[in-house]
Amino acid sequence: MGGFIVFTDGRAYSATNWAYDAVIEAIVQVLPDTDEAKALADWLLNQRSCVLGPGMGRVDLLELTPMNQSLLLQAIQFAYCNEKERGPEGWTNPESWPPWIQRFSDLVKMIESMQRGESPDQFNPHMRGVSRATGRRSGPGWDIVSGGAQ
Repeated sequence: MGGFIVFTDGRAYSATNWAYDAVIEAIVQVLPDTDEAKALADWLLNQRSCVLGPGMGRVDLLELTPMNQSLLLQAIQFAYCNEKERGPEGWTNPESWPPWIQRFSDLVKMIESMQRGESPDQFNPHMRGVSRATGRRSGPGWDIVSGGAQ
C-alpha cells in the first residue's frame, strides 16, 4: 500500500506510504509564499498517508483547479532538484534516500513525458494502466473558480 499522484492524462506515480509522504512534504516546502500556494500546501499535507491512513494518500491533478495543477507541477520539479542537490543529509535512515530519490525522479519524468504530449503508455512505470477521471473537485480554490458556489 502507498500513496498516489495521478496526472491529468491518467498516468500515476505511486510510492510506499512513507516515501509518498516525504515527496508531499518536499513539494510543500518549495511552494511559493502566496495565499493560493499556502492553501494548496495545507491541503497537500492533509493528503499524506500519515494523516489519511496507510494506502489512502492520493492527489489527483484532474480534481484540482487549473491554478493548483500548475503550482503543483512546478513545485514537483523544483522539489526534486532541491532534494537531489541536498542529498541524504538529515535523513534518519540515509540508506533509504537513494531509492527514494530514484522513485522521485520518475515523478519528474512523468511530468516531462506528459508535457511532450506522449501517451501515458510510453512512461507510466508504477501502474499497469491509466486512471480515469472521477469528476470530483478537490483541493482549495474551487469556490473562486466556480464563483463562490461549491
